[in-house]
Amino acid sequence: MRNVFTITRTDLRVYLMDRGNLLGLLVLPVIMTLFLGGVFGGGGTSQIRMDVIHQDSSDQSQQLIEHLRAVNPSLVICPADQNEANICNLDDGESLDLESAMERVRAGVTEAALVIPAGYGTDIAAFKPVQLAYYSASSISPSDPALQSIQAVLQRVNGAVVAARVGVGLAEALNVVTSEDESRAFGERVYQQAQSAWADQPVMVRYTQTEMNRPQNPSSGFNQSVPGMATFFVVFSVLGAGMYGLVRDRNQGTLPRMASMPVRRAQIVGGKILAYFTIGIIQFVIVFGIGLFVGLNFGQAPLALLLVIVAYTLCITALGFALAPRMRNDNQVNALTTLLGLVMGALGGAWWPLEIAPQFMQVIGHLTPVAWAMDAFRQLFFFNGGLNDVLLPVGVLLAATIVLFGIGIRAFKFT
Repeated sequence: MRNVFTITRTDLRVYLMDRGNLLGLLVLPVIMTLFLGGVFGGGGTSQIRMDVIHQDSSDQSQQLIEHLRAVNPSLVICPADQNEANICNLDDGESLDLESAMERVRAGVTEAALVIPAGYGTDIAAFKPVQLAYYSASSISPSDPALQSIQAVLQRVNGAVVAARVGVGLAEALNVVTSEDESRAFGERVYQQAQSAWADQPVMVRYTQTEMNRPQNPSSGFNQSVPGMATFFVVFSVLGAGMYGLVRDRNQGTLPRMASMPVRRAQIVGGKILAYFTIGIIQFVIVFGIGLFVGLNFGQAPLALLLVIVAYTLCITALGFALAPRMRNDNQVNALTTLLGLVMGALGGAWWPLEIAPQFMQVIGHLTPVAWAMDAFRQLFFFNGGLNDVLLPVGVLLAATIVLFGIGIRAFKFT
């Protein structure tokens, strides 16, 4: 074992003395993990800011505002909701008109602007059509949360107006009301009762998410970026170190000299494997250290987590060992490492959750070890999974490891 550790120490020292390797091992993974964690986690804001230019002072227009607040508690209506914390991002004494509201939308200060025109309440009471002006920097989309809120409220308003119109028409036909004032009062009562009926929501959908799919840990961008970037950069670090090291030692005559020394072939191979495996573990420690720093929940099964890390790192080490005998120079190593790293990272779900991809892409992705590792990390990080939940991906990774090591050791040559 002493010879194995000596070879491992030597290879690690050579690898860590290269500043380019340190950049790929330390700097790039940290930057990418923090960046993607912020992108995936920072995009979903808890508040949606919308300017409302309120040109009407009727009860109906005020009711519209209240309904908007009720249908979407995340909606911040400016300037009505302005507070000491400057939730509307308005300067002291700043008033809003249409021009300034549109400028705030263009600058990304608000999601949208809505204009409630003068006479809105009067027109609603008279059953006249009303147009509300809506401004947004993005194209009109069903997924626009501000627009969804407005449409939900207008569905309620329009339903009440239709009910009032039908009620008044029926009352007039039956001579229940005999004057214009009585018709107006009757229509107002029907309108208010219809609004109350909408508020009671007589038909509702009860939503239940199945236990299997319900995340038990709060989702954040780092749930994806930490394991994703760890698996991604392990491919670069281990494949690059393994293939480059073996090709370098073979081309420089190091391996032939080692073969002439009183060191068994198994010890040389074991020392090389241990060195590249250690580099992969170091990569995991660095990226997962970022996870600890940002408060990532690693689940409640540390043994299962360690097993996934070891199985995946062994698999990537075995892949590098299997490919190295086919490489002849540094250019081939660099090209193949970049190609495999990018392809496996994209297909395997290291950059984004694999479940958002089409089904056939998910099947293709599971031809890579990255996908199986990300499946296991997802169970642990999102669902508090245990050892039983990662046995399948770990088993697949270990089976691939055995096959790849068999290919690599069989093809291993000193010259």
